[in-house]
Order: sequence, then C-alpha cells, then structure tokens
Amino acid sequence: MKQIEDLTREAMGFSEKRGDSLNVVNSPFNSSDESGGELPFWQQQAFIDQLLAAGRWLLVLLVAWLLWRKAVRPQLTRRAEAMKAVTATGAGP
Repeated sequence: MKQIEDLTREAMGFSEKRGDSLNVVNSPFNSSDESGGELPFWQQQAFIDQLLAAGRWLLVLLVAWLLWRKAVRPQLTRRAEAMKAVTATGAGP
C-alpha cells in the first residue's frame, strides 16, 4: 500500500505546501451474484433494436427498387424508343 501511495503522490505532483491530500484505500471488489443469467444475443434488446433499424432501411431500399422497376425504368425505355423513332424518321430523305 505504501508503494502505491508513493507512486500516486509522485504521479500527481503531491505538495503539502499547496494543501494537497491523498487517501489510498484497499477495498475488495463487489462480487457478482449473477451466474449464467445473461440472455442469448438474439434475445437482447440492443440486438432487436439494431435488427429493427436494419429492417427499416431494407424496407426503404425495397420500395425504392420497386419504384425504379415499375415506374422509372419503363418511362426511360419509352423515351429511348421515342428518340430512336424520331431519329429514324428524321434521318432518311
């Protein structure tokens, strides 16, 4: 204990002139009575919260992909076909 106290005083720059004080106490750690009470990771609330957040993002991505497939892509295809038709009719005299 004396060695720990001396080391601590040296590390903190202890000076009695400034009114510094240091108390080193030796006390045991609190014992944990929980033995085997931890839930599996898939039943812990933090994992469930992360899973729900990931599910929300997957749902947003799925909706965006469906909108692309059903709404945007057909419009782009029609526009490209219309441009080809205009180019084909206007190119040949």
